[in-house]
Amino acid sequence: MPGRHERTEAEWALLAPLMPTDAPKGKKWADHRKIINAILLAHPHRHPLA
Repeated sequence: MPGRHERTEAEWALLAPLMPTDAPKGKKWADHRKIINAILLAHPHRHPLA
């Protein structure tokens, strides 16, 4: 079960295909799920995605 400010599996299934893949060179991307959760937690209005 997701925490209070985390996206559900259903919401993440919609978001995941929109996230960029790792670049062929350079540093690996941070975990997209953690970044999205942090952005939505920090958003002052905390609008739901769906």
